[in-house]
Amino acid sequence: MKLKLRVLLMVFLVISFSGCTETNSEIEKVKSDKNDVLIGYGSKYVKKSENELWELTVKEYIESDLWNERDRYDAGHFLMVPMHYAFQSENTEMIELFQKHFGAFLKTGKNEIDISDDSQRLSILHYYYLISRYLILSENIDLSYEVKILNKELNQYLLKEINKIWVEIPAWQWDSPYFEEGMRERVLWKLENKEVDYSYYRAIIDEELFTMAIAADLYQLNSEDRMLLDIVNIAYKTFKSEGHFDESNRWLFQIGVWDDHPDYAYAGYLNKENIKKQSPITDTAMDSSHFHRFPLWVKSLEDAFLEKTKENEMFSRINKGIEKQLFEKVLVVPSKKRTVLQTNKLHGWYKWFV
Repeated sequence: MKLKLRVLLMVFLVISFSGCTETNSEIEKVKSDKNDVLIGYGSKYVKKSENELWELTVKEYIESDLWNERDRYDAGHFLMVPMHYAFQSENTEMIELFQKHFGAFLKTGKNEIDISDDSQRLSILHYYYLISRYLILSENIDLSYEVKILNKELNQYLLKEINKIWVEIPAWQWDSPYFEEGMRERVLWKLENKEVDYSYYRAIIDEELFTMAIAADLYQLNSEDRMLLDIVNIAYKTFKSEGHFDESNRWLFQIGVWDDHPDYAYAGYLNKENIKKQSPITDTAMDSSHFHRFPLWVKSLEDAFLEKTKENEMFSRINKGIEKQLFEKVLVVPSKKRTVLQTNKLHGWYKWFV
């Protein structure tokens, strides 16, 4: 597991943070060799160790105030794999960077956050999920007294924020009045109303999925909290109702719910040539760039329930189904002409990315 995570980290760092290095040349090859990586720029290859790559990318990045409105969405994405790597490799210096960063967030950064702002909520939740994962990972290591206090404050802070959006802050809805009782009311409405004017009115959106995953992490730390229990139970109901296993045990979520959304009006075209009119498709699945978050969301939900319970086993099976879908439908076996083939819809439709 650690070897796989190391290779993943190296590829992730080079691709995600290539703009932070000394050159912007196109990366042609990344090769893992124990603790060293060969990074190819054109015909030249530079040997970098894991620590050197970390210094060039994550360390410089995480020292910034990433909770600001411009950066927090990207921070939640770019730092997730490196953070898991830091904890799983038990690298104290790397872990301390995250502790210092979140300490600064509590001291000053939280004052820049307004979870009630519809336009900011998704990016905030993206960053909050990074915090909740940090809290879970921290449970497996020895902590100083100061860090224990920090983590307790982070825990209490997230609890208050999740409570606000779950039952206090009115939740927006397409072409409709706000749900005055919050996100909880909106999710239940989507589950209870199968017949709607447009299918995407029922879409379980990233706001809701992030909230469920954060609540699942927090529930592992606050097992007596009734609000968190409510959220994870509704999450179980949501995934059971809206997920689908095919005959090969591949798994997809809310098949067809985006069929009539305007963004999908031309989804039937395989390229940009000869586009004359709308060409929607039916039973479409979520695009892979959004769906890539599901494995970790599902892992959070799986771990929120006791082992061998029906909830725990369902989420475990879902992640196995996601893995099958990814490797059998999304990542296509390379040919001589293409080095990387990927479809941008989870069912394998739409166009190629090369």
